[in-house]
Amino acid sequence: PEDGFTCYNAFVGDNSRGCRWGDYSEVNVNPDGDFWFTTEYIHDGPRTSLANWGTWIGNVDPNVPEG
Repeated sequence: PEDGFTCYNAFVGDNSRGCRWGDYSEVNVNPDGDFWFTTEYIHDGPRTSLANWGTWIGNVDPNVPEG
């Protein structure tokens, strides 16, 4: 995150293994060739030990002409 947050120590202990980001992400391809993706992220806002998680959803259609 852009606000300098690093991680929740309760989930990683002494941080020797680093922080976990995006544990839950997925991409699915539609038959027409476009694909949808979702991922978790930590958004800006107040934090508690089990809060402040967000979901980002996106779509890419490679069949759309440039321009």
